[in-house]
Amino acid sequence: MEDTYTSELKVANGIAFYGVFDGHGGHRASKYVAEKIWTKIHKNDTTSLRDDPKSALIRGHQQVDKEFLEVASRLSWDDGTTAVQL
Repeated sequence: MEDTYTSELKVANGIAFYGVFDGHGGHRASKYVAEKIWTKIHKNDTTSLRDDPKSALIRGHQQVDKEFLEVASRLSWDDGTTAVQL
C-alpha cells in the first residue's frame, strides 16, 4: 500500500494535526513524510505554529522535501507523495 496517514491529537495550546499522504510510485515517500512532517512543523517553535501556521507548515514541508530528496537521490528512489493536512 502506498498511502499512509498521521495524527497528533495531544498537542499543546489546542493544536492538533492530521495528515493523509497519497504515495506515487511506491510507499517510501508517503511513509517518510508521515513519520517526519509533524516533528519538522512543530519542533521549530510552537508559538510560531499557533501564531503563523501557514509559515510553520511551509517551512516544515520544505525541510522534509529537501531531506527526502537527498535520501531518494542517494538510494535511487523515484517515489513521490501528495499531502492533505489539517
